Amino acid sequence: MTSNKFSCLVLGETGVGKSSFINAITKTSKCEVGNEGKACTRDYDVIITNYNSNNFIFIDTPGLGDAKGDKDNIKQIKQAIVDYPEFRCILMLMKFQDIRLSDPMVKILQKYMECFPLKDFWKYVFIIRTHADTSHKKFEREKKKIEGSIVKCIKQDDFKDFRQFMDTKGIALPDLITEFYVDCDNEDEPEERFESNKEQFNLIFNSIGNGLKMFKEIKKIDSEELDKSGTFEK
Repeated sequence: MTSNKFSCLVLGETGVGKSSFINAITKTSKCEVGNEGKACTRDYDVIITNYNSNNFIFIDTPGLGDAKGDKDNIKQIKQAIVDYPEFRCILMLMKFQDIRLSDPMVKILQKYMECFPLKDFWKYVFIIRTHADTSHKKFEREKKKIEGSIVKCIKQDDFKDFRQFMDTKGIALPDLITEFYVDCDNEDEPEERFESNKEQFNLIFNSIGNGLKMFKEIKKIDSEELDKSGTFEK
């Protein structure tokens, strides 16, 4: 039986736990884990895992917002888009307590919106909240406080420019963005971390696999051409 392939891109600022998340959900230690505030992934990396006889391709991107600047990091992210076009979604990692989008995250989302001319762009974005202690008795109470907070923050006055940008692209803001909650930053082995997050990981796999492809076709162009044209075809 031929396996299906589902690609997704893991997006997030430096220190949010992208590599730890990928190591846990793929039960590997292939992604190097850095210190808080220090970018670890300088080039994009690809980790493939099998789930229910299907291959899931997680593309680990360079961190955003680190002291060395984002120019080279954004170029690597663009190259990943070109090299692995069969995307199902973007996994946008944020810390559990975050209730607002940061300026660097807004800027990179705008880059993606320019590259992905999809009016239903947000349908393909899943928020993965890291550092979430789902076993704590206060988890459900804290979850209610932050669930849906990103949409609420984008509606605020200081995100007016971002909303106007989306309007120019014909992108509608949804009432809710799908969210998942994981805790992958402890010192356990990847397989132990998978087991402790198994319920959420299963939901993530199923959501990726059940989603529609983001594109019918993507032109094979290099990142310099992408800078000039943003030519992706749906």
